[in-house]
Amino acid sequence: MFHSCGMVRPLIPDLIGLGVDELDPIQLTGPEMQSEDLKRDFGDRLTFHGGIDMQACCLTPPRPKSKRKRGAIVKWRAPAHLFQPDVPPENILAVYRGAA
Repeated sequence: MFHSCGMVRPLIPDLIGLGVDELDPIQLTGPEMQSEDLKRDFGDRLTFHGGIDMQACCLTPPRPKSKRKRGAIVKWRAPAHLFQPDVPPENILAVYRGAA
């Protein structure tokens, strides 16, 4: 597992070449780090861990699903592989529902 915060997409082929098989977390805030694109381009060689957008999901009540992008709710912070203690339970449920 390799941990790196930030926009590391240009480095992913090199990381795979070095033997990395898991990247943690995924910086979803950059257009080049969107999970669908990463899965398409590297998913057969790399596992992605985390990617909960703590920058966008967790301090305000979730908007209705029809009015939000998957995984995005409001309020910026940092990407993570877990929910922080101050995240309201209804926001956690909204993130899981949005992934379905």
